[in-house]
Amino acid sequence: MEKNYWHIQMHLPDGQEGDSIDSIRMIDEAKPVIGMVDWDNVQFRNFKDVNGTGLKVGDIILVREVQLILALCEVTGECFRDGQLERKYKHTHFREVKVLDRYLGYEIFPQPQGLLSKLSTHKTKAYKFVDKWYKKLYPPTEEQISEEQAPEEQV
Repeated sequence: MEKNYWHIQMHLPDGQEGDSIDSIRMIDEAKPVIGMVDWDNVQFRNFKDVNGTGLKVGDIILVREVQLILALCEVTGECFRDGQLERKYKHTHFREVKVLDRYLGYEIFPQPQGLLSKLSTHKTKAYKFVDKWYKKLYPPTEEQISEEQAPEEQV
């Protein structure tokens, strides 16, 4: 089963004119988290998975600060609120994640726009970057490779 890939930036919870936070601290928590402020927009609805088409447990998410790549994580929990985390990071909603890897390279992320975006076009540099990193950490099994190469059944 193919994983959904996303990318998020969290360092400006109050927007461009607000204070900046250190996103690394969020993923360095005893229970690592990603966060987002409650805004009336599609990115926030996707963070909460309001319509069933957003971020889900098991999805892979690249954490970044604009073009600076920080880590690759897997979403492990549903959206929640936490007063202590909110005071610390200024976000209002959180999701627990598992940190799969910290980025130690020098590349910049090719798609620095947006707070939370799904990478659904397989031909983009951003999708290919996340896919390559994830598959380096978790190489596909022979069965998964066969499934990807098999032609789709006609209905």
